[in-house]
Amino acid sequence: MKNCVSICIPSFNHGAFISDAINSVLKQTHQDFELIIVDNRSSDNTVDIVNEYVKIDSRVKFHINNHNIGMVGNWNRCLELSNCKFVKILCSDDILEPTCIERSVNNINISQNVGLVACARSIVSRNLSPIDVWTYPVSEKEISGKDVVRHCLTRGNLIGEPTAVLFRKEFSLRGFNPAYGQLADIEMWLNILTRSNFYYDSSVQCKFRQHEEQCTKLNMKECKFIEERFLLVSDYKKSLDTFECNIALFMASLEAWHHVRRGYDKEKIVEIIDKYFGYKKFLVFYPFRSVLRKINKNLKITVTP
Repeated sequence: MKNCVSICIPSFNHGAFISDAINSVLKQTHQDFELIIVDNRSSDNTVDIVNEYVKIDSRVKFHINNHNIGMVGNWNRCLELSNCKFVKILCSDDILEPTCIERSVNNINISQNVGLVACARSIVSRNLSPIDVWTYPVSEKEISGKDVVRHCLTRGNLIGEPTAVLFRKEFSLRGFNPAYGQLADIEMWLNILTRSNFYYDSSVQCKFRQHEEQCTKLNMKECKFIEERFLLVSDYKKSLDTFECNIALFMASLEAWHHVRRGYDKEKIVEIIDKYFGYKKFLVFYPFRSVLRKINKNLKITVTP
């Protein structure tokens, strides 16, 4: 059980995709795992599909919640049910490449100080047609977790979605923060990396599927993610100096402002910017946005010897 991985699939109404996710786990080159599927009261055929896998593989464990406990609540239920040293949350509409778990386990074992690892991911459509590749341009070496926190606070989620990440369970005992919705994943990554280091695999080891039914799309329509970007900076501002904190808040404001052009509620966005950064202050900084972007891009990151 030294390198056992709890691969957890939180599911809700993804009967059209969940077989792809489960099959990708069963095909892993690293076979020391348990597969825990936690269903959040799906109303489609998800339960019937999963029960068929339970019959043929003893490593597949299936739990159905008594009621819908929300996305973050379901992620935490996955953590509660996990029994292994390492944990990966695999979204039920995503797919792992066959070597994903093997490479992640090798990377996290490079040092006991590494608490979280991630990989590049292929962005695909509903039918798995390639759209893009998302990656974090850093060296494949152990990296200071605190520096990664600084990068993410000023530049957004550079680490990736749950499917791209594997972490030590010992660092996740607090659970995902229920105060967050769309950004609950990156908030957890930052929490872990304030206490450990990071390793990044630049090879594509998973597929992140984009479609209209995914929680990400639904949360974006409700604008929850806009204020959560500011909450991240507020909750982790001790990781930043005063100048970096202002850069982080300006970048969050700039990102929020761009959503006005995309048809989001301007009045609401102005209210959020004013609450966390100051709307008048944002207007003063705005003409210098290109310079501030360059400064932000050049923030240094430390490679651990």
